[in-house]
Amino acid sequence: QGAGFGNHDAYEVYVKAAEYFQDEYLGGFGMEQPTACVEGGDYNIYGEVSHSLHFYDAAGDLTEQILHYNFDTVRIACDDVRQLMLIEQKRIDRSHKVGDYPILTVEEAKAAFAAGDYLSTVPEEYCMDTPEAVYVELIYRTGNSEKYYLPYYRIYAEISPDFERTTAVRNYGAFYVPAVRPEYLKNAELWDGRFN
Repeated sequence: QGAGFGNHDAYEVYVKAAEYFQDEYLGGFGMEQPTACVEGGDYNIYGEVSHSLHFYDAAGDLTEQILHYNFDTVRIACDDVRQLMLIEQKRIDRSHKVGDYPILTVEEAKAAFAAGDYLSTVPEEYCMDTPEAVYVELIYRTGNSEKYYLPYYRIYAEISPDFERTTAVRNYGAFYVPAVRPEYLKNAELWDGRFN
């Protein structure tokens, strides 16, 4: 039917597929304003691009949208022949809220990043001497190993040109700055930089 997508299809293919899946399948998931999110654009060592598709509810104020984006999503995946393979709803229990804490501004997070106060899986030898943030987003780490779900600023910055790839694309790394103000995190268990 041409409604699906392949593992290495272009961004535009995912956007078109999102329209189809939203019309056909999203009505039963209780979202007031289902909104597609095509993430990725990463290249593997063979120069193949990859994306992923999920939906979140963009209803409510900005805080509610951020919470929906991180904790209540529907992921769509297709198989090797572009047929629907998976519809997975993620709903993380937020009923045991610890509290509300003040967070850093984006500018404060960028300053912390520039000072080297971040977590990352990028090997240190590939970090730029004077890193500059090119994109910043507020996210929650929601993997299986988190005891508490803390907000982080995920900052993308170009990494050293010495980090060679098989393609001539620029390379960016993800760097995480805890968003909660540091005076509230003295005894907190922070993400240690490992993948889940």
